[in-house]
Amino acid sequence: MLRSTLNGGNDWPNAHRIWAKLCNSADVNLRERLFTELLTWSIQINNGDQSGIFWRVLLNRIKITEEFDACIQRITDNIEVVEMNSNDLAYTFGRERFYSKIISKLPDRLVLDVLGITKGFGSNLEIETGTLELLDAIYQKVTPRLSRIHEMVIQHAQAHHGSAEFISSVQASRTRTIELASDQRKKFDDVHPDKLPGWTSWRKND
Repeated sequence: MLRSTLNGGNDWPNAHRIWAKLCNSADVNLRERLFTELLTWSIQINNGDQSGIFWRVLLNRIKITEEFDACIQRITDNIEVVEMNSNDLAYTFGRERFYSKIISKLPDRLVLDVLGITKGFGSNLEIETGTLELLDAIYQKVTPRLSRIHEMVIQHAQAHHGSAEFISSVQASRTRTIELASDQRKKFDDVHPDKLPGWTSWRKND
């Protein structure tokens, strides 16, 4: 069902309703299975925003803190490839959840904070220089992981006279993000979801 729907098929016209019923009635074991299935097909299929409603419904049903945190960790562990198959991660996972639970775990949050703080100050050479210096410092200390963040930084640097060296370094970081996404996807290609690597159960008795 997920594979067909994310591929744009019409074999399951009630797929969203069926998914909601599954999530509503699922125990922790079934939710883990549903999560792994959804993560797998979200990564294997370039689905744009098709997976968004499935993600939002499932994550809304997870009330156990440890279980929810484990799910978010798996998403962030594979965020590069998840992003490659999504038009808008904030839409896919829900805007509030994306910013408070997902991107807050990534160094990309620092970039958004810097760009957000300076956005309202208008054109000012001192502010522009300081912003570029902060962005450069972030990239030197810890590289952001999202391709779209790299693109935002490149556009900002080009628009505000960033150095060719800095722009080149960000472009190289974006290339590495794309390469990492490709490597991450290989873990999921042609592998049945219940045999995927990377799942560490949060349940102490497992």
